[in-house]
This record gives sequence, structure tokens and C-alpha cells, in this order.
Amino acid sequence: MKAATHLGFNFFFGLSLGFSPLGAAVMTAGGMLPDICDRFIALGSKTLWRSAHRTFSHWPWPYLGAALFLHGPLQIFLFGALLHCVLDALTPTGIPWVHPLGGKWKRGLGLIKTGSFLELGVIAGAFLLWQFTSSAA
Repeated sequence: MKAATHLGFNFFFGLSLGFSPLGAAVMTAGGMLPDICDRFIALGSKTLWRSAHRTFSHWPWPYLGAALFLHGPLQIFLFGALLHCVLDALTPTGIPWVHPLGGKWKRGLGLIKTGSFLELGVIAGAFLLWQFTSSAA
């Protein structure tokens, strides 16, 4: 998924969960953590980034574990990172489910191709969910 999709989805999904705009912004910032880690690991090299992208940083289990046991803003931040992994799992490239290095364990559902029109649907879906939950309250 593109950065704009992660940003839009996490923000509107955070609002639909009842977070304040600040809480949704914290979740949105967390949603960028996996890709920021990739850039850090690659040290600015496009070649290294291609081999590092969607490996350790996109392994969902540490984010899930930490989000379950922590509280407050850090929990919301790491939940945003977990949502990033979930969204990337919808793509054909996928994420590493079993082993953080990926390889043969890297799988995607193939429902949404990165850069496709359907990515807008992901943001729109989160926006509509927020509208529905905010009007129901």
C-alpha cells in the first residue's frame, strides 16, 4: 500500500474507534513505523531498501504483543503499526507471517494491488465507517 493509504485509513479508522483527533493522529503516526524502519535499515539505499522492505519491520506479531500489553498513547501507536501490516497483507506481495525474514513464509491475500484504484476504497471504507459510527453515537 502507498503511504497515503496508510495515513488515511489509520486516521479515519482511529476516529471510528472513538479516538480523539489527537489519538487518531498517534495511530496514524504509528501506521508509518514499519516503512520508516525499512528506510532506517536501508540507510537511504534504494537497493538495500528493496531487500529490507516488508521483512522484520512488517512482521505483525511483535506489534500485536506490545499493543496487547501496553497502555495509553504507546499502545495506540503500536496498534497503528499493526494496522499497517494488516493493510500490506491485503496486497499480492504480502508480509512475513511466520518468519520475519519472509522468504517462502511471506504471503499476501492479493486482494488489492499497490497503487490501484482499490486503495482509494480502503480509505473511503474507513471514512464511511467513521461517518457511520459518529452519526450512530
